[in-house]
Amino acid sequence: MGDSLPFFPAVSNPKSKKWTEKMSERTKGRELALRILYGQDFSASDEKPFDRQVNWWNPDDRFHAGKAVQPFGLRIAKDVTANRESIDAAIISIIEHWAMNRLTPVDRNLLRIGVYEIFHRPDIPPPVTINELIELGKVYGDENSGTFINGVLDALLKQESAQPEGSEPETVNGECAELG
Repeated sequence: MGDSLPFFPAVSNPKSKKWTEKMSERTKGRELALRILYGQDFSASDEKPFDRQVNWWNPDDRFHAGKAVQPFGLRIAKDVTANRESIDAAIISIIEHWAMNRLTPVDRNLLRIGVYEIFHRPDIPPPVTINELIELGKVYGDENSGTFINGVLDALLKQESAQPEGSEPETVNGECAELG
């Protein structure tokens, strides 16, 4: 696909434009991570420098990753990329009979961000992650994205909470060993 970045989808729901204008810095960081991961889906390699993708503007020129947004968004994108295999395995365990490549790029990468935050970011309550990813799904996905993302991430949380006490995933340096 060369050096060019793929065309990121415009805001799909006109009612969501108002929501995007009020995004918090962390929400914008998640949006930046989504843009980077989306771009990686269409590139031949995950080795493109993340910093080259930081200043990727969307078609309506509304988005620009400012300095406050970059560290959070880049951390998400880098960690999701580093843990993609185990993150995808967690998603596949919920979406039985589906392959990751059958998901839309927006849904697939929002789910990856969700799994990363749920397992790797104990400082972010899972309901916050899920709610923000639902909203981003409504903005950039199709009419079913928000519901789909909610269902998959909610099922993942239920699956995690159903583990018997004492069988929780092992952690290494505060990180879930299962995912990385």
